[in-house]
Amino acid sequence: MRRALEPWAGYWDIPGGFCEAGQHPAETAVREVREETGLDITLGPLLGMWLDRYVQADVVETTLNICYVGDVDDPSPARESAEVVALDWFRRDALPMRLAFPAHVRPAIAAWRALTPSR
Repeated sequence: MRRALEPWAGYWDIPGGFCEAGQHPAETAVREVREETGLDITLGPLLGMWLDRYVQADVVETTLNICYVGDVDDPSPARESAEVVALDWFRRDALPMRLAFPAHVRPAIAAWRALTPSR
């Protein structure tokens, strides 16, 4: 998804967001994908966790980014949201170069590629 909002507006990103109070990260992953893209996913295994920084205006927060492997149940309901200006699918060997939050997105993509070499 291409981000509509700062930080990293205009850059490609994987769907994600912050946990609500008491919400398990796996539930957050499913909710955020649905909110941002309209897609329902079946969550697979934990891919990994990476530290990053979330910078907005003068506020810098350290984040723990928990990434899961998931499968889209049906790609047809995909839609943009207030946080997303574009949605697209990319071949694993043709991912965009302008990625938001590269400190955790790039290692997550590398881990996904290592886990699923034939996809």
